[in-house]
Amino acid sequence: MEGRKTILFLANGFGMEAKNSYSLGDDLIPTVMKLSQEYMFTGLSAGGTECGFTKNQVSAYKTGYSCFSSGGYIDLAVRSMDKRIMENNFIDQNMINSIDFAVKNKSKMHVFFMIGDKFSYTTGDQLKAFLAKCSEMKVKEVCIHLFVGYNSERGLKTAKESIKAVTRSVSEFENAHISLIVGVDQVSDSTPVVNLSKIYKIATTSIGETWPDWQELFEMRYKNGVPDEQISPFLVKRQVLFESNDSIFIFNYEPMPITRYLSIIVNPKQLFNIDTNPTNIKITSLLPIQEKTTLAHCYEYDMPDKYFTKDLEALNKKATLIADSSRAGFINSVLNGNRNEISPFLNTKSVKINNDYFAEMTQVLLNEIQNGQDELIIVDYNLMNDYKKGDIEKLKFNFGQMDKALRKIYEYTYPNHQRLIFTSLYGIKEDAAIDEEKISIDYANRVPFIVVDDEYTRNTALIQGGSIAGISQTILYILG
Repeated sequence: MEGRKTILFLANGFGMEAKNSYSLGDDLIPTVMKLSQEYMFTGLSAGGTECGFTKNQVSAYKTGYSCFSSGGYIDLAVRSMDKRIMENNFIDQNMINSIDFAVKNKSKMHVFFMIGDKFSYTTGDQLKAFLAKCSEMKVKEVCIHLFVGYNSERGLKTAKESIKAVTRSVSEFENAHISLIVGVDQVSDSTPVVNLSKIYKIATTSIGETWPDWQELFEMRYKNGVPDEQISPFLVKRQVLFESNDSIFIFNYEPMPITRYLSIIVNPKQLFNIDTNPTNIKITSLLPIQEKTTLAHCYEYDMPDKYFTKDLEALNKKATLIADSSRAGFINSVLNGNRNEISPFLNTKSVKINNDYFAEMTQVLLNEIQNGQDELIIVDYNLMNDYKKGDIEKLKFNFGQMDKALRKIYEYTYPNHQRLIFTSLYGIKEDAAIDEEKISIDYANRVPFIVVDDEYTRNTALIQGGSIAGISQTILYILG
């Protein structure tokens, strides 16, 4: 039908349990239930390798949009390094220079290594390749600093198993050992300077917590509710780490907000007005620490070859994205393949919310359906808006408001022969107490996919692949 619009209603944060059930209660979402019973409906996987994630990783805000835009081809940095190892060209001149600096100065080589479910287990192969080169070039000692908590969502307690895997890799090299472990929140640029100085003092004086049995420490911290990203710094064995003329190599697979910590390492006098601090430390990273950096790095970030606006261009179709102002810029960038230029095939409307999030977003959406020119409208409803972990009443309220918004859009689009697609790019996992009964809400692994369009029967096998990685291609297929 000429002029017909397709509305992609993304209820992000919403999901369902394994048996297509909702432990928060069906009564909160009568419109979702109605549409899933009357129109084309299926459940989609929102985690694991079929989405382009690691085996146990589930989708989250940023990874969900990356999966949608690329059709599941994510973790480009890790994949690019894997390819270099297979082609035997992983070790580049900047890596050799960083190792050679330690060799010539008879000093230590420090490796900063990121751990979390965001990154494939194959990063261990990359670490081993670097350690093998250190061994070949006869570095006297390699100290590995583990930064834990680079996870797809906050609050996870999974680092212990990852550290075991790293330990197995490191054990192959006599000159290498795990020296320091710390949660990423403790070293980020938003961390108070006093915390950063504490880590630096531990590394330069060996004064601080020391846990040779680091597994015991993690068990204690986990029992006390401390997730990976908040783990306080500790030494695995008591020793002074940073000394003058040492070399640092950073394994980073995304821009790391640790420039302040690195600044202290390079110039400790900004905090400590003493002459005994180590000096002349060389820092090199695998990829740029941030978008603009003067530090030496080996490779640049790869741009994805496949992304949503490129696919729209191939079909000569245009889309409008509606999102609140805190998310619109990021979503626009991901859909445009992380490129800085503006795509003529994606019109982004950034909504500044004043009072009522769901009502205001819905009004902008209705105005676009009624007056906009683009054939595809994508709306990003954030069901975690103003939500704080554990506030189940707020979560239930948001689910209810989303359902009311969906009903309003359905009641306008269906009589006017517009196509409505309801789904989500990621869900929530939460332990909660409802009516004094403790339950586990697990909406993170599976999301609904509903197409309100009489062209398709309820059981039409429309979406390809059975995961969120197939959503964008299904949309493009429908637009034809």
